[in-house]
Amino acid sequence: MANTYNWNIKLMDTIPLFDGYENFVTRVYWDYIGVDDNGITSKVEGYNEWNVVNQPNYVLYSSITQEIVVGWLAEYNDTNNLQSIISKKIEDIINPPIINLPLPWIPEPTTTTTTEPISTTTTTEEITTTTTTMI
Repeated sequence: MANTYNWNIKLMDTIPLFDGYENFVTRVYWDYIGVDDNGITSKVEGYNEWNVVNQPNYVLYSSITQEIVVGWLAEYNDTNNLQSIISKKIEDIINPPIINLPLPWIPEPTTTTTTEPISTTTTTEEITTTTTTMI
């Protein structure tokens, strides 16, 4: 059973003018999402922060794509660790390490089901309404 993983970029904070660069991306908020073969999903939320211009690789804000940001996140995060955390969370959903049982001294409610025949007789009632106006 192999999980699949992907990044969801939620928001990017920018500094309007930083060290001579316009709209410098200083923080990226993200979810790293894992899904198993049965569709069970879990995620890790986080953000990365930058405060230094990487001049040879600087990208103008208007030229930034999702693929570029995902590249940044993959470079600055330990994806193996994130995948391990998500895999554990998914495993805990499938096989919870802790469960809540009913209190043993309180009897569990019982449910009874009764079946009653449905009447096929239709009745019609006449309703009379009287309005009184006082002057």
